[in-house]
Amino acid sequence: MVFTVFVIVTVFSALAGTFLIYSGLKDAKACSACTIGKVVEIRCTSSADGDSYAPVVEFAANGRIIQACARTRKGVVRNRVPYQVGDSVQIRYNPERPQTFIIPGYDVNMKLILGIGDLAAAIILILAICILFI
Repeated sequence: MVFTVFVIVTVFSALAGTFLIYSGLKDAKACSACTIGKVVEIRCTSSADGDSYAPVVEFAANGRIIQACARTRKGVVRNRVPYQVGDSVQIRYNPERPQTFIIPGYDVNMKLILGIGDLAAAIILILAICILFI
């Protein structure tokens, strides 16, 4: 019974990790157009964990002016937003959906990080299965 649970969790972790890595790489690849944007606001979001901040960037894409908030939010104490209103930032955006963009060196691809973690967990579980059951 325990062996079966280990195997199921290992397979799930490996599949989830593979999917997350694929999805994270696909998202990063989709943001293929480069431009310079301007930070127009530092947006604060409150939650039970405390306040977090993210830059709102305005840039031109496909003949339109786009204004969108960065995906990565940072807290006050641990990681301050390294930008101020008025700063110019290089961005990469998805030409098909320009409101989807990343700021190289600032945004974190969480899907990729979680996927690598899931695959690492699967490897550890495989080792545990070998040690405990074989």
